[in-house]
Amino acid sequence: MIVKGPAKGRWRIGRHFTTEPTSIQAHELTEAQWLALSGDPELLVSVVDPPD
Repeated sequence: MIVKGPAKGRWRIGRHFTTEPTSIQAHELTEAQWLALSGDPELLVSVVDPPD
């Protein structure tokens, strides 16, 4: 997944997200963390397929 935050930044799941895209592997997250990220209206979360 790729996560981007607002210009002022946003802390969620113990990580700081800014306008710089942050890549996170699915296996690094618990279900609760996934729900916290995907449900946060201040974060842009994109799910991408891993490269072959």
